[in-house]
Amino acid sequence: MNILEAKQGSEGLELLREQHPHVVVLDLEVDESDSAELQDAFEDESRRNETSLVVLGRIRGANRSEDGGKSHEPRHIIEKPYHYGPLIRTIEQLLLQHKAVA
Repeated sequence: MNILEAKQGSEGLELLREQHPHVVVLDLEVDESDSAELQDAFEDESRRNETSLVVLGRIRGANRSEDGGKSHEPRHIIEKPYHYGPLIRTIEQLLLQHKAVA
């Protein structure tokens, strides 16, 4: 398993576009930039690359269902404050799903 890390959302988006990872864990609350715009870009790119997106914290449009009303939405939400156990289990499940499809 390879783990890539980005300190800024824009840097992470570039890694997503270049590396096509199976899972992205996104915490935009620590980013100084426009998180709504970046979240949309991550969601769009994740859909294109069939990458699972795990969002930490509050999600924009809180009245949307977890899948955003779209069955192909690759987003999973882990609300803050979060515990590492559920986060790790979510990542493991997504990696197993990806492996089963491949």
